[in-house]
Amino acid sequence: MNNSTLQDNTMQDNKTKINLAFSAFDHATITAKLHNIILNRSTHDAIHFRTSGSNPHITFTADYSILGGHDINGNNISYTSSHEVHGDPLLDSRFHLRPGSPAIDAGICGYWDQSLSYHRIAPDDDIDGDKRPGLGTYLGCDIGADEYKAFPWPMFLPAIVHQRGNPYTIPTHP
Repeated sequence: MNNSTLQDNTMQDNKTKINLAFSAFDHATITAKLHNIILNRSTHDAIHFRTSGSNPHITFTADYSILGGHDINGNNISYTSSHEVHGDPLLDSRFHLRPGSPAIDAGICGYWDQSLSYHRIAPDDDIDGDKRPGLGTYLGCDIGADEYKAFPWPMFLPAIVHQRGNPYTIPTHP
């Protein structure tokens, strides 16, 4: 049995015809889970599934991802995709998200289970060290390896500290 989980990755401009391939033969079982993945390919078979022989199984699940098409060849293949986002992820030449990308805020940061325990899926920082939404956040992480930061970036201004109340009120004495 082979189990794989792939999360918070961006795969773009792969020069091969197939980006991901899963093959199971004779009683083999493969389980693959993808979370927050950009797998952008214009061909119809970016993901290829193949089974042959006696009783192989492939179970594939993709959540909150932008995927290319898939090609299924064989039996006992389960393909499930929830909250899949369609369209061009609008990546720049360095594979960062550009404004208007459907991947922005479309991913999952973590989830709460039935015992009310929080399980973080997305890393706290993206590939460049930019912060992703904080712990306890369910949705709002970007799909892929990059967390989009709008331009212009926030300017750091000196903090102005003043007392409670209106700082411009001059106290008067009776």
